[in-house]
Amino acid sequence: GWRHTANRSVCLPCKVGKRSAGGAAECSKCDLGRFGDKSQQATCTACPAGQYSTSAIEACIKCGAGKYAAATGSDSVDDCADCRAGTYQNELGQSACKECAAGKHASGTASKNESACESGASGQCQASAGQGLCESCEAGTASAVEGSSSADDCAPCGAGTYTGKQAATACDVCAAG
Repeated sequence: GWRHTANRSVCLPCKVGKRSAGGAAECSKCDLGRFGDKSQQATCTACPAGQYSTSAIEACIKCGAGKYAAATGSDSVDDCADCRAGTYQNELGQSACKECAAGKHASGTASKNESACESGASGQCQASAGQGLCESCEAGTASAVEGSSSADDCAPCGAGTYTGKQAATACDVCAAG
């Protein structure tokens, strides 16, 4: 990261945020998506995943909460994608989103904290992590368990009981006769 003066009598170091492969008359700004955090750099470093750079700077900018950037060298805030339904991200500058636990779901996108992961209602279950909705118990089954993470909690109606609807929390007693 050095440049020479106009009369080539002295070499001068490139400043932070600039680079030179050597022998150049001028130092060049770092390309978009890259940064130079030291003086005298021959090359600039790609922004790490979870960060981006829109101009020649000394450090990259971290993606905000509820967002992530999986690739390195991102050059726009638009490269910070919203966390999908079923996930959240409460930290800045991350390369992935965190999944809601089994038994919970987050229906919205760009969720910024774990509290966005809600327990499923009675009559529903979600066995997998990172889901945007809970599944309803099938007709003929019921569950009074909130936040169920197992379809086994949707128990079949017993003898003399029934339910013809999905997401039932209890089975109804059959009429006499």
